[in-house]
Amino acid sequence: MSQTTVEQFIAGLETLGLSVNQKQIDQLLNLLVLLQKWNRTYNLTAIKGLHQMIVWHLLDSLALSIYIDGDQILDVGTGAGFPGLPLAIIHPLQHFVLLDSNLKKTRFVQQAVFELGIDNVEVVHTRIQDYQPEHQFDTVFARAVSSLADMVDNVTRLVNHGGRILLPKGQFPQTEITGIIDYEFSVIKLDIPGMDAQRHLVMVDC
Repeated sequence: MSQTTVEQFIAGLETLGLSVNQKQIDQLLNLLVLLQKWNRTYNLTAIKGLHQMIVWHLLDSLALSIYIDGDQILDVGTGAGFPGLPLAIIHPLQHFVLLDSNLKKTRFVQQAVFELGIDNVEVVHTRIQDYQPEHQFDTVFARAVSSLADMVDNVTRLVNHGGRILLPKGQFPQTEITGIIDYEFSVIKLDIPGMDAQRHLVMVDC
């Protein structure tokens, strides 16, 4: 990985207002190296180029950092570990559960947790509809959301009273938010360094 790439990533972190130490920077970038390695065999993500991975996987994930609340965090449909793994790396004192129904992807996430020494992550292979945890969560997020209403309906039972659901979207979801009008929510515009696409965050208070 070139020094220029590393410097661009650090500049992106600074733009997001994040204070990240050298160990965490190394873990974040090594996560992408590992993902590229697995991608050659298992095709875990459609995003292949390193610069695109930094923007769409790391910086897009880390933009959610300031909206995380509480100690128990759930990432629904984590895929190859985004946004859960990057957020767990920079929030080492909080406990993260990363859930996905795709065994190939949860195996990668488990391997990444092991190789990168991330000790605050639990990986769960199941569908959200079948997940029965022993406790509720303070923050639940899901990046790959097809329907706001369906996701909110599926995860509300898992959120503590006073907790929140974070649902990143692309363009302002004008039509979709009509499906969650019974909930208290806000839509926040996200500015992701290096990204020329629109990003918004739907935050639902429980």
